[in-house]
Amino acid sequence: DGAELTKKLGRQLVVTAVAARSRSRDRGIDISGLEWFDDPVALAKSDGIDLFVELIGGEDGPAFAAVKAALEIGRPVVTA
Repeated sequence: DGAELTKKLGRQLVVTAVAARSRSRDRGIDISGLEWFDDPVALAKSDGIDLFVELIGGEDGPAFAAVKAALEIGRPVVTA
């Protein structure tokens, strides 16, 4: 619940951007208003975010590269 999460965190979380392989895949939610990145590393380094959430999975490849890029610039990371 968004209100409960906002209360616990003391601030609202807002999804502002997404990186994925396919823009056309049905994700069950409307992401058309979000900034799109073809490269998750570019998203992780983007000045427009305060927190990088990695949902790619895997210990290497794009997930590792994106998390590493975010951490190298001091950006907080949440990974699943």
